[in-house]
Order: sequence, then C-alpha cells, then structure tokens
Amino acid sequence: MKGRFFYWIFFSFLSGCSLGASSMLDQPKTVQHLELGKYQGKWFEVARIPNNFQRGCVSTSATYSLRDDGTVDVLNECTRDGVSKKKVAAKGRAWITDESSNAKLEVSFVHFLFWWRIFSGDYWVLHLGALNDEGLYSTAVVGEPRRRFGWILSRTPEISEEEREQIDRVLLDQGYDPQKFVDFR
Repeated sequence: MKGRFFYWIFFSFLSGCSLGASSMLDQPKTVQHLELGKYQGKWFEVARIPNNFQRGCVSTSATYSLRDDGTVDVLNECTRDGVSKKKVAAKGRAWITDESSNAKLEVSFVHFLFWWRIFSGDYWVLHLGALNDEGLYSTAVVGEPRRRFGWILSRTPEISEEEREQIDRVLLDQGYDPQKFVDFR
C-alpha cells in the first residue's frame, strides 16, 4: 500500500509548511477547544479543495488514534481512481501546537529520525459539528493558515444538504470559497 501516496502527502505538507504565512489577522480562526478524545476515530472526506497530493484519490478516509505521548497517529486511505481502483494508505503523526485550544496541529508523514517534525504541515480544526450518539464530533472543517488546502469531514460518507449549507456558511465566515470544495466520492 505504499507508493506514490506517501510521496505526494510528503511533498504537500512540505509545500504547506509555514513559509511566508500570512499575517495573524488574515488567518482563519480555529474552534475554541478541541477534545481529542471526541475527534479520534474514522472520518470520511465529504469534500476538499483539490490538491496535487490527493490527485486521483476517491473515497478518502482518515483515522486518528491518540497515543500515550500526547501525539496522534494518522492513517489516510483512499482508492485511486481509474481502471485498477487500487487502495493506497499513508501513515503519519500529528501533534498539538496550540495547547490553549488543541485545535492547531502539525501533521507529518515523514518517518525517519527527527525529520518528521521538520517536514510537517498545518492542520487547523475550524469547525466541529454536534456530538453524535457515540459522543464523537459528527462533522469537522479542517484548513490551514493560507487557505490553500481544506477538507470537510464527517463520521458518515455523506452529509445532509442542511449540514452542507451550515458548513458553507462557516467556510465563508472563515474566508474560504465554498465552491472550491469538491466532492471526490
């Protein structure tokens, strides 16, 4: 399951590193507090801003697992669109960079020595939906300071039209264009 998926994740986060980030006034605002225990588990990608590192990926999911050291294991999976419909996966690690909210994290898919903290990208939780029956957040909007990347996540593969409209309002409030978020299911 290795292959190109690892490389485009690596290069995407390398390009997403905070080199020349915009001023604090221009950055989107994260949720006030993220409870990591309610965020862990499997998420389905409902929509995303198209990017090079996920080119050809459909039916994307992400699974987050808390570690004893306070970091989070990340497992991204997708099916490569095309004739073969090959499943690919990338394993990474995330860590909190803003302990006051827990909503700003860095993610890396680099696995050698100390380099994983150098080659990382911003992962900011901008919106959380209500808790589901299992006590987990039901939806989430994830972005980064420069708004080049963004994802709409859900515990289910699809969301209602009403939920999408609410998320689109959040995206507008955060300075994103909701029309740039494309469904790749």
